[in-house]
Amino acid sequence: GVGGSSSMLDASARYRVPLVTRRELHRAGTRSCLHLDLDCAAHTHTHTHTHTSTHTDTLHNKVPPLLPLVWETGDHVAVHARNSANLVRRLLARVAGAGLGDKWLIVKDDIGLLPFPCPSTLSQILSQYVDVNGPVTAAILHVMACHCGDVTQKMHLQHMARNKQALKQRVTSCFQNVVHLLEEFDSVSLSVEAALGLLPRLRPRYYSISSSSSATPNTISITSLLVSTSGGA
Repeated sequence: GVGGSSSMLDASARYRVPLVTRRELHRAGTRSCLHLDLDCAAHTHTHTHTHTSTHTDTLHNKVPPLLPLVWETGDHVAVHARNSANLVRRLLARVAGAGLGDKWLIVKDDIGLLPFPCPSTLSQILSQYVDVNGPVTAAILHVMACHCGDVTQKMHLQHMARNKQALKQRVTSCFQNVVHLLEEFDSVSLSVEAALGLLPRLRPRYYSISSSSSATPNTISITSLLVSTSGGA
């Protein structure tokens, strides 16, 4: 979605647009400055939208037609990224087993609301809607400890959950995510339901638009800083 005083759009407006340019502007050590171009031509002009109800019309019971994408220089864009396919495969192996990634699910929260479009396959949910690469919190470690079958591993998880310095030294500073920990602490047995309840929602990344709406009305450009770490995915 695009935000800004000039726009009638809000965060619920999402447009699927192709990335047409990815160019490195400069590099310094582990830092790289990237120029990205998003082709928005398919959404910047008014067009007739005919909607046919499908099984995806469950988040708000009805999917409204998208407004034309209107933006001005200085607006912001929210990029809804996907999780690494490699991380998703590894997480599926730990919580679901072979063949369950294509299983259709309807997920509801504690008060019966749908936290993301349903039905979705488990692979879609782990790819698009929950954050599998975010920072590991003490709360996540506590839940993992509660589902841990090995006494030594359980004590290790409980120690990190209680000790901020141990959590920082052992997990945060090493850029470990929940997939890394589930593979290391292999006696942790999480159900699909427990895993989805454990993982936070995947949040969009917000960027200032670095192109001119007058010069390139159909292209939104982003200038982004990429920092390489030793943790990896």
